[in-house]
Amino acid sequence: MPMKPMADAAHQVADPIRSAGPYPDGVDAIDEKLAADPDNAELWMQRGLLLSTGMFMREAVESYSKAIAIDPFNGILYRHRGHRHISCREYEQAAADFVVASRLIPENWDVWYHLGLSYYLMGEYEKAEKAYDRCYKLSDSKDNLANFCAVTDWRWRTLMRLGRKDEAAKLVEAIPDGVDKVDPTDDGGYALDCALYKGLVGPEAIFADGEPAGKLELTICLYGLSNYYYVHGDMAKSNEVLDKCIAYAEKDQWCSFGYLAALADKKNRTEGMGYPAIRRYDRRPGCSRVVIHNGVAYFTGHVSPFAPTLREQTEGVCKRYDELFAQYGMKKENILMANAYIKDMSKFSEYDEVFKAWVGTDHAPAGVAVQAQPDQTSALGDNILVELALIVAVD
Repeated sequence: MPMKPMADAAHQVADPIRSAGPYPDGVDAIDEKLAADPDNAELWMQRGLLLSTGMFMREAVESYSKAIAIDPFNGILYRHRGHRHISCREYEQAAADFVVASRLIPENWDVWYHLGLSYYLMGEYEKAEKAYDRCYKLSDSKDNLANFCAVTDWRWRTLMRLGRKDEAAKLVEAIPDGVDKVDPTDDGGYALDCALYKGLVGPEAIFADGEPAGKLELTICLYGLSNYYYVHGDMAKSNEVLDKCIAYAEKDQWCSFGYLAALADKKNRTEGMGYPAIRRYDRRPGCSRVVIHNGVAYFTGHVSPFAPTLREQTEGVCKRYDELFAQYGMKKENILMANAYIKDMSKFSEYDEVFKAWVGTDHAPAGVAVQAQPDQTSALGDNILVELALIVAVD
């Protein structure tokens, strides 16, 4: 029997080169304790935290992994390892860690905040919004203005990229007055971005009095300004500020969130992907449930197989589209095309009456209805009496 080809280890082990240090102060002392007590998960976590202060992110990941192997149901370990996966630009691994942490410590603000960021950096904006929504509900501007402004900033960016401008506007309404007076070093610069969205300062005024104090704060504000120009349609200014953000941060802020987001935007624009050229949501293997391109949304077919009659299944599908339109900020009157696949066309009138009542006559779309056999490979296939796929204009 011929031998199967084997992969080279260099291509299978992520970044195999490790630094021998010198590590930050305190790591040697922890290593001495671990030599005597190697199964101490708390010590491994503390080692990871110390390594992170010296930007030894890969080594920190490995320390947290040691801790998780010892104490696999300790949610805070996944929270810290996920953060360092972000630093190493391993966003899928980061999201996986934060999902586990969200089950173990569901009230931890940082877990939801960083889960949202992981999805944002992957361009999974729908998933990012769900995480940021949970994080936002754990935030209070009176108790912790810094956290409130941080999640508001990232959530506003996410909603705007999803085209859900009404929800983004409501988010801005909740930003407290006075955020333009906050010292950027107290909140990481996010308050200044929030002041921009609220109209308390203009984009040209952000650096009018000089750069915000602190390197991290400047990176955050630069990315925020680039994104602001982008969502308002000024791509030239957006790209200019984006390049400035990358050039400023790449030396010693290479794992800051603003820098990582700027790199993701730059990559997409360089490759011609841009935003929102093609946006895919609710992805499944071989299928996205919604695809938006050039201001048009294409929905995959939706069904309601548990209802007993064609009329009731049509009502269920229309209700589902009401929910989807609310989720994506779309309007029923913007439906361009309705494609209905009906198992038994002799009962077409049941579908037709419900759909006409739901969509109305003033904004009736083009449409087609054909007889179609349900997918017999599905357990519920024979129960499907109608499948409806819509094409909708996006404002």
